[in-house]
Amino acid sequence: MLKFKCMNFRAMKGFTLNELLIVIAILAVMAGSAVIVLNPGELLGQGRDSKRIGELNSLASAITLHTNSVIGGYKGELKTVYISLPDTSENCDSILSLLPSLPVGWSYHCVLEGDLRKTDGDGWLPMNFNAMPGGSPFNQLPIDPENSAENNLYFAYAKSDTGYVLATLLESEKQRVKANEDGGSDPERFEIGSDFSLWAEIISP
Repeated sequence: MLKFKCMNFRAMKGFTLNELLIVIAILAVMAGSAVIVLNPGELLGQGRDSKRIGELNSLASAITLHTNSVIGGYKGELKTVYISLPDTSENCDSILSLLPSLPVGWSYHCVLEGDLRKTDGDGWLPMNFNAMPGGSPFNQLPIDPENSAENNLYFAYAKSDTGYVLATLLESEKQRVKANEDGGSDPERFEIGSDFSLWAEIISP
């Protein structure tokens, strides 16, 4: 015959208030440590920086293809920094006070927000990518993930008689290592192009 043991419910104790408070305190400390170790702001910045670097690499490839396939194609004016920030003024007058100062003789160039991502030469980059054999490699021009004048987060382009440079400010400490290893002169910006001396001139005091 099967025998059933009666459970002594009085012997089963729950957590006391003090024990619960200790567990909650331990979990809070662990959660706080995880936030400090993971640093979500840094992780988000790394993700945006990876996108910035990838898109500048794509733009650099497109500019090279444009140069080789559209002979004599317009590539912008000298001593002009074309930026991916919209403004109602071609000279970026509304946001000029938020932007880094340029050397004497240099100026910024902006386009309207509705034109910003156009690939026909009316976008923030002055090249007509639509004129390339097979058309533009972009449906729309890439812009910075934040694209903020207040935080100096935007894409920039300038040309010389012999080449060009693209640059973007990086947010994360980890990705700034790439800014120091890209061969350019700005330790906080990722630079790519065929004339790094341009950016050195732009950021000179």
